[in-house]
Amino acid sequence: MSAILIAERYAQALSESVTDSQQLEVILSDLGEFKTLFLENNELHTALSNPAIPPHTREGVLDDVLTALALQPVTRNFLKTLFLRRRIVLLPQVVSLFEKMVDERLNRVTAQVTTATDLTPETEHRVREGLVAFSGKSVTLETARDPEILGGVVAQIGNIIIDGSLRARLNQLKQALLVEEK
Repeated sequence: MSAILIAERYAQALSESVTDSQQLEVILSDLGEFKTLFLENNELHTALSNPAIPPHTREGVLDDVLTALALQPVTRNFLKTLFLRRRIVLLPQVVSLFEKMVDERLNRVTAQVTTATDLTPETEHRVREGLVAFSGKSVTLETARDPEILGGVVAQIGNIIIDGSLRARLNQLKQALLVEEK
C-alpha cells in the first residue's frame, strides 16, 4: 500500500474520532506543533525513526517530548499510535491530509490571491467576500504580488483558477483581434 494511502487512512481515522469542531482545531494545532519540531529537529527525527535505536529508547524519547509539549490526550494517543505502528515518518503527510479534512468539515477553503500591487485592507475584504460568495465557504487568503499580471486579481481555490488580471484580458483581446484578421 502506498504511503499516501496509509497517511490518508490515519488522517481519516483521527478526523472521524473527533466530533467537536473546537477540539479539531486544538488537535490540528497540536499536530502542527509536533510536526514542526519533528521536521526541524534532526536529533528528534532520528531518535523516533531510526530502527537501529532500541524501541524502548525511542518510545521514551517520544513520551518525554509529548509530556514537554503538553498536548491534548487525543493528540498524544494518536502520535503514540503512529509511533508504535512504525508510521511516525508519515507524520507530515498525515497532518497535511488531516488539515484538509478539518477545513472540509468546518466549511473553509484557502485561496491563493495574486495581485500586481499590495492589497489595501478594503480591497482584501472585497476580494474575500467575492470568493466567499463564489465558494460558499469561509475563505482564508494567502496573498502574493506579481507585477507581470499588470492589474486585477488572479485567485486560486483548490484546482479552480479565476483569472481577472489585466494581462489575461489583454491576451483575450489580442486573440480576438488575431481571429478577426484572418
